[in-house]
Amino acid sequence: AAYDVSRLTNRDALQALEALMALPQVALIEEPPSVMECWARLGAISKAAPKLWMDAYLAAVAITGGWTLLSLDRDVLQFESQGLQCLLLA
Repeated sequence: AAYDVSRLTNRDALQALEALMALPQVALIEEPPSVMECWARLGAISKAAPKLWMDAYLAAVAITGGWTLLSLDRDVLQFESQGLQCLLLA
């Protein structure tokens, strides 16, 4: 809903990813080596929360890589106190 788009199938999402990866301005980089430790720390809560788990992973990648996370989702801001640099897109 935050992205105002219809739902995609996994196949549709994979096709969109492949199209993005084919662009010359898009580069693939490896995860930073310490991402797993950071992810475990950010995602360690005592309830089932798959969305938080996914947000924690993205935040961990950005934090450990020293990168700014671009997002339309305000929920990721909860990780700013853990070192996340985030830019919310309108």
